[in-house]
Amino acid sequence: MPENKTEERPPQLDNVRDNATQEDFKMKNKVWEMLELDTKVDVLRHLIRLAASTKYTRSGKPCLPMKKYEMMARYINEIGCMVGGYYKSLNGSTSGNGSAAK
Repeated sequence: MPENKTEERPPQLDNVRDNATQEDFKMKNKVWEMLELDTKVDVLRHLIRLAASTKYTRSGKPCLPMKKYEMMARYINEIGCMVGGYYKSLNGSTSGNGSAAK
């Protein structure tokens, strides 16, 4: 008479499950890092805008000249586009649709 065993999984299936959860964790971690980076880019954008404003200085001159502000704003916008694109690619891969935004 065979022993009364509970059904056990082969060790290969446990490894596949562990690898899948590790990959899922890594993906979620990357998504959270991208969201945090996006927030930091927004804060930087606002700080640069404040530095170029004349409202908050006694002399009426901005702390940051307009030419430098324009250059920095372009770079910050480019960084924001890069972060947003990478976030979209991560977010698309976690939702499982795999299609690009229309």
